[in-house]
Amino acid sequence: MVKFRDYYKILGLSSRDVAADEIRSSYRKLARRYHPDLNKDNPSAEARFREVQEAYDVLSDPVKRKQYDSLDSRYQAGMDFQVPSGWAGTTDGRPQAGGLGGGFSEFFDILFGGAPRVRPGAARPRAARSADKANSNGQDIETALPVTIEEVFTGTSKKVRFTVNSTCLACQGSGMIAGSPCAACEGRGATPQTKTLEIRIPQGVKDGTRLRLTGQGEVPPPGSSGRPGDMLVRIEIQSHPIFELKGSNLYVDLPVAPWEAVLGGEVDVPTLDGLVKMKLPPGTQSGVKMRLRQRGMKGEGARGDEIVTIKVVVPTEITDRERHLFRQLRDISRFRPRVKPRSTE
Repeated sequence: MVKFRDYYKILGLSSRDVAADEIRSSYRKLARRYHPDLNKDNPSAEARFREVQEAYDVLSDPVKRKQYDSLDSRYQAGMDFQVPSGWAGTTDGRPQAGGLGGGFSEFFDILFGGAPRVRPGAARPRAARSADKANSNGQDIETALPVTIEEVFTGTSKKVRFTVNSTCLACQGSGMIAGSPCAACEGRGATPQTKTLEIRIPQGVKDGTRLRLTGQGEVPPPGSSGRPGDMLVRIEIQSHPIFELKGSNLYVDLPVAPWEAVLGGEVDVPTLDGLVKMKLPPGTQSGVKMRLRQRGMKGEGARGDEIVTIKVVVPTEITDRERHLFRQLRDISRFRPRVKPRSTE
């Protein structure tokens, strides 16, 4: 009997009424905590990592999540589970959220993996289980690649280094030598191997984009005729000391002196193309936003804009001469930033 899996509980979520951002945040935290590469001394980390990947694959996909949420809410983790009559889950059989590409639980396979349906309580035929194993693909793996805004602007090539289970050279992936389990891979048919690949970062790539490297994932299990899994490289655009990227637009705060704001004139503005001149109208107020057209991020479509927010700043250290001139300005100026309240008498 298949056991019910509470995907919300696996991701540490106390309620089903959570936004996608909260699901993603919890997944990233747990994936880092249990990633096998970071927990080589913890034999249970890989199994926990798979659970987290499986839960995220379902809850990050709006279609799968809706189908999963339609199950009887009385089910608790570990309870015996039977597929509801008339169940019509997705049958693409392939994780969409950057999961493992294989190796998920039987509970997942029954609901979403396109596995053959069986009568409640009936065992799957041995031939069917053997066929599943023979056709199993290797697992997809995923890694994050930090990139800068400048690298996204120009496009670049970067090297990514990762560890993946590759075909054991001792047994050639069979898991057996002379009728006994291979000592080198302990019968798994694969051993950890560190790879370094150079990948192309497309110009204007979006944060969170997954680049797929076909066949660079883990090898299929011993005896399987399936294909190797893929490597999914998730782009993570790093924060920038000057620019903020939103979609294809760049945002920047521009400090200006009080006299620049009052008198107007040309000011230098940093862009990804270098400094450009921008005309500042006389009397520009702090907080005003100005647009530099087509100075934002390049990409496949039209180039974005740069949004410049004016920040009027005052000097904190001045000379005696400057202080004298400011006092003269105070005495002769008719400008009153604060309106006097009217008398009630």
